[in-house]
Amino acid sequence: MAAIAPVATQPSQRSRVPITCGPMVSRRVASIIITAMIGTAITPLITAAQNNCFTGSTTQAAREFFGTNKVRISLTSPITMTTRTYSRLSRIVNDTIDARIYLGIHFRTPDVQGAKLGSNVASYVADHYFERVDD
Repeated sequence: MAAIAPVATQPSQRSRVPITCGPMVSRRVASIIITAMIGTAITPLITAAQNNCFTGSTTQAAREFFGTNKVRISLTSPITMTTRTYSRLSRIVNDTIDARIYLGIHFRTPDVQGAKLGSNVASYVADHYFERVDD
C-alpha cells in the first residue's frame, strides 16, 4: 500500500490530505478525477504513439504503393457518418494528430513521434521486403 504524505509539516504551510491506496487504484482515481474535471480521460503517452504509429504506417504504405503523396481519398466515420476528403495522404496523419490534441487527451510530441515511427517502419518494409512486379 502506498501513502501520499503531507507536503509540509508546519501548520503555516498548506498540506495535502494523506491518501492511502494501491498503485492501480490511484491511477483509476486519478483518471476519474481528470475525466470529471475536463470531460475526457488523458491516455498514457505510449497510447498516443501507438495510435498515430498505425496512421503513419498505413499512409506511408499507401504512398509506397501509389508512388506519390498526392492521393485523393475520402474517409467516412461509422459513428458520426461524416465524410472527410483529403488530397494528400500526409494530411490524414496531420488530422489525426490534431484531433487527439484538440480532444485534450494527448500531447503533440508523442503523436508526431508515433506517426514518424510508423512511417519509417512502412518505408523499411517496402524497401527490404517488397519489389515491383511488372506484367
